[in-house]
Amino acid sequence: MKILWLEDFDNVPNIFVMAKNMFKSLFSEDVFKRYYDKNKEIDTALPALFENHSVHRIAVCKSYQDWFETYKADDFDVILIDINLERYETPSEKRPPDFRSDEDFDKRAGFYIYDQLIKKGFPDDNIGFFTANDDQLEVFEKACNALKIEKPKHPFTKGKDDSELRNWLSEKANSPYLTLRRGVIEGCRFLTDRLKEKSSDELRDFLIFHKSKDVSEDERLYVLNYLKILERFFPLHPPVDEESRRNMYFLFLKELAADWETNSSIKGVPDRTNPELMFETTCQNQMRILRNWTAHSKMDRELAEKEVAYLFITGMQAYMNLDIGKSEHYEKILFELFELSSDYMKNIGNHLVESYYLLLKNRKEMKEGFIAGEFITLIQEFGGPKKQPREMVQKWSVKLLYQAFWHGLFPVKLPPEVALSLNTNQVDIKITFIVNDLSQIAFLDELAKRIFNESFWREGQVIKNAVKLGPRKVEIKAQPRPAGLKGSSPPDTTSQNVEITRIEDGVVKEVRPV
Repeated sequence: MKILWLEDFDNVPNIFVMAKNMFKSLFSEDVFKRYYDKNKEIDTALPALFENHSVHRIAVCKSYQDWFETYKADDFDVILIDINLERYETPSEKRPPDFRSDEDFDKRAGFYIYDQLIKKGFPDDNIGFFTANDDQLEVFEKACNALKIEKPKHPFTKGKDDSELRNWLSEKANSPYLTLRRGVIEGCRFLTDRLKEKSSDELRDFLIFHKSKDVSEDERLYVLNYLKILERFFPLHPPVDEESRRNMYFLFLKELAADWETNSSIKGVPDRTNPELMFETTCQNQMRILRNWTAHSKMDRELAEKEVAYLFITGMQAYMNLDIGKSEHYEKILFELFELSSDYMKNIGNHLVESYYLLLKNRKEMKEGFIAGEFITLIQEFGGPKKQPREMVQKWSVKLLYQAFWHGLFPVKLPPEVALSLNTNQVDIKITFIVNDLSQIAFLDELAKRIFNESFWREGQVIKNAVKLGPRKVEIKAQPRPAGLKGSSPPDTTSQNVEITRIEDGVVKEVRPV
């Protein structure tokens, strides 16, 4: 979340106490103590506090002129506005044309800024409006009524309990849509800057994706335009209905992966002792699959923000040669959408075997001489033309793209002599996996911790809002995308949380309400 705070701090006895009371739901109190310095300007100290201790960002404007000349409204997710900004007088020539002779303009400058933001399309639900007292707000409400415009949705009176404001800010900070939108915007801007700073000689090594074998300045311009499209994809006002929002997420993924049909540089199976190269190849293959599935309506449209975030993160890793020794700021923003799992290596072998076996078992046909191979190959075959019904591919698509990460970095190791023979009706295959240590690679370790809970169903996992549809069927809305799962007489659960108590072949068989 990126916040713009307009406040002149007139008659504020302790600015840092005021800031602490407003934003302490986003930080610990100890953090504020470390940054308290009565000699340091708040518009310098507060942004530094946010930058060093949070994924959120804040900018402080002390006057109308500061707001007008420095900041653009569409670069923020939440705006806090004080009505009275008279401490810093706006020169008459800098005031809006209709108010050049209004000596009291700054006393009500917040009204004007609010009106301008609404005219520019900024969501009124994302604006917090400060008044010195209730009388001041009443005057503004009467003015709004006279002009037939809606009054501010979120007024806050200074000097009163700040808990309502903190709760509102926490709600915005935890908004999946705002988090996804901000992460994509910051990611595209960061990568645009990286791309612009590369010399022509450095360009080929930096751009992993190539539309042709010769990388020229035209390709740089092409990628810059691609990033600009993605940056502007999510509007300030998200679609109101769930179906329209999901369609928007699907179209974003389609745009994200559209070029991968023409990519000329996907590598083969890399050195299995090099996780960096394995991850690069995994991301590229994943984008190729995503392009195919979105182009042919095989991708699940029941998409949540975290799934879009995962595919954006890996999509950018597939497009450009980025440092995986650390997580960038935009990646940290998007990680907030996921539940953290610190023990992902526990029983990872069982999860790999189960997911590999389940996909292998669902091959539509096995011809003589077939050799079980890489998981990514099985995915490509599973979703290939005339292989599986489109509805089945859609149902499995998100889970398989998550699992592609694990199987790409922990590849299968099969004896080369194992192949299917038509002379027998059974073939025993010993499946083992090369489990690499990701703990020393900061970004990969963090990504693994974030997506583990989305990758595999686990006994003991609590799933929110399970809804019973029939005597032998449960629809599970898992954060929050639904997936129909057949079970054996599940308990009577109607919009209750359930805990998975039994899984067979990767399918949830039994749950209990919690």
